[in-house]
Amino acid sequence: MAHAQSISGGPSYSRDMWDTHGVKMITERIDRSKKSMKSLRDFFQSSADTSFTNAKTTHKLQAMNIGEAEFGTLKFVEERYGELIETMSKNEEILGSKIRTQCYQKLSDQITRITRVNTKLLGDLASWQKSLEREQKKLRKAKQSYDEKKKQTLAVHKALQQEKEHLTAMKDSPSQSSNKIPQVEANVMALQQKYKSMQTQSREQLEQYIKAVAIYRGFRLNYDSSTSVLLDQMEQTECDRAQMVHRVLKLYLEIQQVMVQQSLRNIDTISKHIANIDANSDNMVFVEKYRSNQKKPPLPDPKFHPDDDHDNVTGAGAGGGNHHHMNGTHPGDDDDDGKVSAITAMSSVSASLNVEDSAQTNFWCEKWRLVIGKILQRDIELVSPQNKVDTSNNNNTTNNNNNSTNESFAFIQLTDDEYNGLREKCVESLSGTHGRCAFSLIINRQRTNEYGLELQPDEFLALVEFINLFFDAVHASDPLDIKPAKLVMIMSQSLYVRKESAVELLTDEERTEFVKAQESQADKRHKLFIQDRIKNHEIWKMDKFWKEAYCDSVQQELLKYPAVKKWHSEQEQSEALRREQQIIFSQLAAWTHNMKEFGTDTNKIAQFLDSRGLKSDQLEVLKATLQIESHPQQENGNTDQNDENDDEQNQLQNGNGKENEKQGNDDGLP
Repeated sequence: MAHAQSISGGPSYSRDMWDTHGVKMITERIDRSKKSMKSLRDFFQSSADTSFTNAKTTHKLQAMNIGEAEFGTLKFVEERYGELIETMSKNEEILGSKIRTQCYQKLSDQITRITRVNTKLLGDLASWQKSLEREQKKLRKAKQSYDEKKKQTLAVHKALQQEKEHLTAMKDSPSQSSNKIPQVEANVMALQQKYKSMQTQSREQLEQYIKAVAIYRGFRLNYDSSTSVLLDQMEQTECDRAQMVHRVLKLYLEIQQVMVQQSLRNIDTISKHIANIDANSDNMVFVEKYRSNQKKPPLPDPKFHPDDDHDNVTGAGAGGGNHHHMNGTHPGDDDDDGKVSAITAMSSVSASLNVEDSAQTNFWCEKWRLVIGKILQRDIELVSPQNKVDTSNNNNTTNNNNNSTNESFAFIQLTDDEYNGLREKCVESLSGTHGRCAFSLIINRQRTNEYGLELQPDEFLALVEFINLFFDAVHASDPLDIKPAKLVMIMSQSLYVRKESAVELLTDEERTEFVKAQESQADKRHKLFIQDRIKNHEIWKMDKFWKEAYCDSVQQELLKYPAVKKWHSEQEQSEALRREQQIIFSQLAAWTHNMKEFGTDTNKIAQFLDSRGLKSDQLEVLKATLQIESHPQQENGNTDQNDENDDEQNQLQNGNGKENEKQGNDDGLP
């Protein structure tokens, strides 16, 4: 898992001057700025020593060209200052003492302070650089030791093979040198023992190399963070230095304004030219001129030999191995519905993809497309808009093939007899996985079509009937067909009919609520959702359904991220654990909300939350959001439930490492 850092934001020391070239340029700038400040200090000293030599002194300042070491606004200020200061003359002797104490001495003190700060920061940078070189040397040494041990092991193995071949040849020809066979056999046994020993040493050396990589990664993270802080401090010191120089220059002018009335006009002119500077902008000018534009290299991964034990080498680290061992991801843990295998929950991701892409599913998609199209009186696309865009980018041959396929998908207006016959076959298809998958895909297509989610009353009733039949089939399936059920459940919360156009479909309670909603202008209460007509289905009372749906959603989110390996640093492993805890919390929030929306008893919801192993504060947040109370009598049973789930936690931990490279498709979580 490489982390190459890219340049973002404006130019800065830590982002752009981190490498050897950048540090060298910063060092040179510090030296030049130090010389520049000393020149300015010398100027104040000369100005204070004698007003009679003022003309010579001011000319000397201009000749020093102190602005050459600066950048941007400060460079402009110092250049203009050098040009205009020459116009000042006379009465400099009166100003000498003030200039010496308020300008010269202050600048001299600041030079000492800034030099001391920069020397320390540069020393710390050099120390970090030496530490980096030491750690790189250790890493290289560990790799070399590992390579050498591996080379020695392979050499012993080769010698063993040769000795075995020699022994075989001698046994095949017993007449020749039969008296040497015992000696050769002894050599073979000795080499076998040596080879086993070398293998053990090679594995130990490999572990040391992996540990060295992990230590180096942790050091690099600390190195990058610490050097960035040092570079930011150096940049801030440079800003402070520029501001200080600017203040001293202004102070000098203020003294001139007070003491020399004759020079007021000239001083006003200078003040206007150096009134403000932008130190950050100056630093950006410097960085843009001298940065190397090199990106920081990515964090290293170990380089293995082909015959290394891949599972042992690439397995999760000590911290990462526990990331998926979490109570919040139990597929099933109560005794009412039995247990659902964690491996089944994970493998359902790839299995669902196979079902969706199968020929049987495509066949029933065409059939369901015609039936639902008859109900809605419009065509239903079998592919999403994104897939259509991707298809349009294929070559001409592929386009021709797609055209022929699309023609077979052309919308057909069925007669009533054709519809009834096809409807019966489609309903029968719900007893199989492919039929249920096809139905869910067709229903899910309604979220992306141009007609929106609103239905007419007769369309609403027909879809309610089909969806009830669909959930009857899901309820009877073994194992539960979770993914299609999730899609249809979510769409039932989206598809609706407006109550004003379907008053005859409303119950007395719904009519009363509708009348109140008309007075309050509550838009949601003006809609009758399919959910309102299927929320009494038996499937919503199954704890097994909610557990498997929740676990399936958690697994899909976890598989979107790469697994943590044993050579990753503690910081990377901690971040993976934090991310997975957030996934579990957010999915619990979503699915317990769904449970409440579909009429699940609040006691069952509370029991479901209590059995997930969340922290007490997270439990309180979710229960407060759902407006349910904690039930102390359930807490006694939670310990036993959590104990029963340990095996499934371990299965989920081990299984996720094998499935981590697969991506779960977004099935439209609410």
